[in-house]
Amino acid sequence: MTKILHILLALTLALAAHAQEPDIEEAERCLRLAENTYDPAEVRKYADSAYNIAQRLGDKRVIAHALDNIAWAYSSCEIFDTAIIMYQQQLLIALNIDDKKQAAMTYCNLGLCYQGIGKYFESWDNFRQAADLYANLCDTSHLSWAISRMGDTYEEMGLYSKAKELYYKALHLAEAVNDTIETGATLHKLANSTSLQFFETATIVTIDTLLNAKKQFVKAALLLKRKPEASKTYAQNLIGLARCYIKLAYIMHRNDFADSCDNCIELYRRDFYNDHYVQQNLQSEMIKIQFYIFRRNYTAAMPAIESIIPKFSDGKHEVQLGECYRLMSMCYNAIGDYRRAFECSKRHMEFVKKSLDDETMKRISNFTAQTELYNARHEYDIYNKKQHQLLETEQSRQRFSFALMSLAIAAVVVMTALISIMLYSRRHTNRLLKANNDTRAALSQEYIKQLQAVADAQSIIVDSVEYASMIQSETIGNAAKVKEMFPDSSVYYRPRDIVSGDWYYSSTVNGHKMVVAADCTGHGIPGAMLCMLGVGALKDVINQLECTDCAVIPGEILDKMRVIIKNTLNKNNTDPKKIVDDGMEMTIIVFPPEGGTMYFGGANQSALIEHNGEIKRLKGDTNSIGNNIREREHFTTITTEINPGDSVYLFSDGIIDQIGGPNMRKFNIKQLSDFIAENHQLTMDELIQKFIGVMDSWTETFEQLDDRLLIGIRI
Repeated sequence: MTKILHILLALTLALAAHAQEPDIEEAERCLRLAENTYDPAEVRKYADSAYNIAQRLGDKRVIAHALDNIAWAYSSCEIFDTAIIMYQQQLLIALNIDDKKQAAMTYCNLGLCYQGIGKYFESWDNFRQAADLYANLCDTSHLSWAISRMGDTYEEMGLYSKAKELYYKALHLAEAVNDTIETGATLHKLANSTSLQFFETATIVTIDTLLNAKKQFVKAALLLKRKPEASKTYAQNLIGLARCYIKLAYIMHRNDFADSCDNCIELYRRDFYNDHYVQQNLQSEMIKIQFYIFRRNYTAAMPAIESIIPKFSDGKHEVQLGECYRLMSMCYNAIGDYRRAFECSKRHMEFVKKSLDDETMKRISNFTAQTELYNARHEYDIYNKKQHQLLETEQSRQRFSFALMSLAIAAVVVMTALISIMLYSRRHTNRLLKANNDTRAALSQEYIKQLQAVADAQSIIVDSVEYASMIQSETIGNAAKVKEMFPDSSVYYRPRDIVSGDWYYSSTVNGHKMVVAADCTGHGIPGAMLCMLGVGALKDVINQLECTDCAVIPGEILDKMRVIIKNTLNKNNTDPKKIVDDGMEMTIIVFPPEGGTMYFGGANQSALIEHNGEIKRLKGDTNSIGNNIREREHFTTITTEINPGDSVYLFSDGIIDQIGGPNMRKFNIKQLSDFIAENHQLTMDELIQKFIGVMDSWTETFEQLDDRLLIGIRI
């Protein structure tokens, strides 16, 4: 009886001990609880429980997942050193069990942590190892992400050219697998890196590069918009696009670009201005200040700068503080307070010098040296491997030659046979060489024929374009038609290429004299095609006016032109990536039969009126005729008094944007106004001829950038 009781007691204790031992299901339940919350403290609590259970059970897979959650909790609290230790332990387990996918993801997480503590080479190296694993796994989407992150490290160090090389590579990979979000994110990074690289310069190359960056920002916005998982990148893209617009506005003196910048900032403030986007909020405020200064609204700019300076006074934003004092110096200088302007300029230079201290330059130099050293070692390893393969091949060939020579020495007959074979081979080679020479001669003749064919084709194309120029000149009207309506008038019309994107038109509509000057997007054949589209649309509008005997109002004509052009350019296009955003800028002036007044309407163009040597500028609306981010519902018509002897001048951007002169700057609208005022007593033909001489002298050492059009009319 006692023995039975002992057995029962032992079984009871064994069952109780087994019930107290944790099992793998409990560990996995803790992991699920950790993964379903974003509170770092909760994540650590449940992940620690899962880790302890898995340690006792020896389950490496669960241990790795638990370490991943613990590391995430530390990194989300920016305790990157501890997170790195956890990720490295997880990496060892993933490599030990040959889980390449998990190892690649861990390399990526390590790269992000190293980036957070400013160890850029370690960050770059971990992303590189992740990219190698993703390449082996044929995971193109994640490979694109890893390469893009490698580019981020270069951009952080200011090495924009190297960053863009990697961004282009990542972009091609993302497009290859049709990954819309990664494509949009990479386009944003590429455009942002380009705009930052050229932000401090103002050359023709800078303008073209920033315009290209602007297009990339817009494409990225179309891909990322209304994608909840890409909302942060979309917010950053709006900031980058706004920065690009305001830079272009300063360089090109374009009010429409400044308006587009303000629209982007307002969109950001409406949708994203909250506590989750602290850095982006500060960037948006800085860009808004630049917009105020561009608009000369210093009463709004200066309080905004004073309110943002404390937000940068944490010792980590020397560059931003320097920019604040630079902008404040511009404001004081503009209002005439030169003492404070000088003080702010000194503060700006102090922060610039502080941000470019020896330690920062040393970090950049070390990062560059480490990456170059790694690349050199990688190339050296490849070279050694090739040399080893060549050595083995050479040794094998030598062994074969030795065996062959041994056989030759051993048998004279075999040697004789080999010599005969060699002689035969040589004769055969000579025959092949002769045939090859004959083939080369035939190919040379064929090449000459093809060159002649290309020259003939080029001649045909040039002849076709010149004939197209004749058709265009007959279609758009000529100076004789303008002079028929206004005897004292003259036209300066010089395309950059054979055909032109600038055009003009004159007609009498319902008793009203109307003159039109337009500048289409681009020049050459694309500009000419838009030109013919614009002339056709204008004639359709004129026909409607004549059929209905309506009033001839420039603003209404521009409204109708915009509808026709937009519908025609995107008639069959449903893909937002391929929407044509080209169009034209246009000026319309109308003289009613009763005289004494003139009606003016402008689509992103101006006109000048000269009265007794005084110049008055009529400004058109900031919208062009085409697709715009924000456009007004109707174009404005301006009515102005006009007297006999007054002159009206219409012109395109090719006049005022032409680079030249001793300082290589633009021939701006002020110079044009001064020239007209100084020469207003000349006849219009004499004035225009003199102006042509001035323009030729202005561009003596610089090529013509755009089509040129200047129409002068004396009432």
